[in-house]
Amino acid sequence: MANNVKYFTVPIGLLRGLISGRKDIKDFVQDVVRYSLYYHAVHLPYSHDDEDEGIEANKMTTQIKAAADFLNVRIGNIQVCLDEGERLYNEYHKQGNYCGINTRIIWDYHNNPKTLYQIAVFCTFCATRSIIGKGEYKKTNRDMITARMFGYSNKAEMLDNTPKLTPRNISKEERAIREKEIAEREKYLTRYHSDKVLTELELSWGLKRYADHIRGMYISYESDLATLAKVCEQSKKSVKVDALKEAKRQAKLAAKTTAP
Repeated sequence: MANNVKYFTVPIGLLRGLISGRKDIKDFVQDVVRYSLYYHAVHLPYSHDDEDEGIEANKMTTQIKAAADFLNVRIGNIQVCLDEGERLYNEYHKQGNYCGINTRIIWDYHNNPKTLYQIAVFCTFCATRSIIGKGEYKKTNRDMITARMFGYSNKAEMLDNTPKLTPRNISKEERAIREKEIAEREKYLTRYHSDKVLTELELSWGLKRYADHIRGMYISYESDLATLAKVCEQSKKSVKVDALKEAKRQAKLAAKTTAP
């Protein structure tokens, strides 16, 4: 990563509600900024030589200011930023799934109007980045990517949190939002729509994706396609070798049980 590039830390859970329209993109960005400031304040060793002014270097207000300076963020109300950042940190940090997103991308989605499809592409970008993590590449599948798009760790968690339409006391607006959420999830679980957003990432966001007669796919933003192809072929060979070993083991057991 280039030294002059700054990254906001995005918990995957914050993506919930974006694609369905329940959560406004500007509110999402505000949460990302506050979470990131608090996250950096907690984890990075900032110090601004404030001791001469009688300010303790470890106080969170000092750390938040230092984090804002590092991430080039102007804080309006530092106490609100601190309180909301702490709330978000306590809610999402232990969930463990997050990604680093270039601050310029985050501000672009805040400052410029985006269609729901563009928001879905952004969520897919966050999903793939969170899956790859700190490695160069990762093997994954469409279900995992879709779950992360909608703010969940995996498909099982997403299905466990399917919006319920049975309560009679929900408003028409709330029912419409829940129906939209269900429809969008089902849409992006299909191969066509999953391929569409992933192809967009390949064309415009730097994603590399490779699969050849395997379950799932290899994805990367660092490795080239040749590397992914090599990894894929090595993986297939490893699976074949394991299957061969198992077949020989079973044959040996069968021979022992039938021997006189």
